[in-house]
Amino acid sequence: MDSNKNKKITAGIILGVILVVILGGLFLYFQKNQSSPSVNLPPEQISQNWISLPIPVGAFSSYEAPNQPQGIIDAKEEDKLSFDKNNHYLAQLVWFGKDGFLEYHIQNPLSSKDQPKTLRLFLEACSETWGYSLDNKTNISLYINGVKIAQHFIPSDFGGRRGKYTPQWWPTANTQYGEPILIEVRQDGTYLANSYSDEWQEDEIPNINFQKVSSVTINDIPLNQKTITLKVGVDKNAPHQGGLNLFGAQFGNYPKTLTLGIEYQGEKILQPTIGEIISQPKAFEDKKIILAVHPGGWSCPVSESTVIPEGFSRSAMMVYDNTGCLYGGGDILVGKILSPDVHPVNIPGPETLIEEGIIKLDKNGVPFLSKSSD
Repeated sequence: MDSNKNKKITAGIILGVILVVILGGLFLYFQKNQSSPSVNLPPEQISQNWISLPIPVGAFSSYEAPNQPQGIIDAKEEDKLSFDKNNHYLAQLVWFGKDGFLEYHIQNPLSSKDQPKTLRLFLEACSETWGYSLDNKTNISLYINGVKIAQHFIPSDFGGRRGKYTPQWWPTANTQYGEPILIEVRQDGTYLANSYSDEWQEDEIPNINFQKVSSVTINDIPLNQKTITLKVGVDKNAPHQGGLNLFGAQFGNYPKTLTLGIEYQGEKILQPTIGEIISQPKAFEDKKIILAVHPGGWSCPVSESTVIPEGFSRSAMMVYDNTGCLYGGGDILVGKILSPDVHPVNIPGPETLIEEGIIKLDKNGVPFLSKSSD
C-alpha cells in the first residue's frame, strides 16, 4: 500500500517537472518573439550576403561616343534625350558606332570591414551599325575600378524580329534586342555564363555553366574605395570595333537593366521595399539598407506614404518605389534631384537612384531614411 503511494508521489513529481520545463520553454519562446520582431522579406533578400545594384543604362557619369551612328532614347517616343543633358538619366537604350565607352559610378555599399567574395555583372548588349546587321561583329570590354575584367565577342547587331520588351513605336528596321551577358569575378578568375537565369543573384545559379574567360580575380580589383567605377565599351584596339547597344529594362529581350551583384562577408545589408518598411518600421529600425528608388520631390505618386516625420519641414523630399514613399533625412537626396530640364522638384521623377542608409524612427514611430546611425 505504502509502495503504491510512493510510486504515485514520484510519478506526480516527474509530471510536475515536465510541465514546468514545457511552460518555461513556451514562456521564453514568446518573450523572444515579442521582443524581436521578424523581418518578413522575400527569401532572395535575406539569404546569402548578396547585394543587387541596378544601374540605369542612362545614368553614366562620363562617356565617349565619337562615331556615328549614335543615340540615346527612353521608352517614350516623344522624349528627346541628349548625351550632354541631365535627361540622359532617363535612357532605356544607348548606342554608338565603332569604338567608345559608357562609364558608371556606383556608391560602394560595403564598409572597410566587409570582405567581397564575388562580383556578378549582368548586361544586355549587342553591336551597332545603321539599322541592324546580323553580320556586324564587335568586342565589348568591361572594366571595374580601372581593371579590365573581360573582353566579350558579340557577332551581331540583332534585329529582324521585335524584342520582347521593345516598345511598339520603335521601328522594326532598327536594333531590337541584345545578347544577355552574365559575368562573375571570383577568387580564381573571371567567368562567363553560357545562358541567362532570373536567379542570377543567388549564391549558386542552377542549370548554368560558367567558362573561365580571364585570369583577373576579385583580389585584383581595388574594392576599398567609396565608389565602384564600371566602364562598358569598345576599345580602340579591339579585334572587332563594331560599336555598342546597351539595353535597359524597357528595351530588348530581358526586363532587367545593367546590374552589379556583390557577394560579401560582413554586416548584413537588407534590400526591402518601401512598403515593407512602412508596414514593419520597428523591424528595420537602425538597420543598414539599400533601396532602388525614384526621387519623389515634394509629392508621392503611389498610394502608400508615411506622414512627415517629426522635425522635418514641409519642403522635405521623399523617394518612392511601386510600394510606397519614404522621406529622406539630412543630405540623403543632396545632388540626387535632377535639374528642371528633367523635372521640377514638385514633380516625381522616373530616374532610378540607389540609396544606402539607416532606417530611423521619429518619436512617433514614423520611419525615415538617414545617412548614418548618429
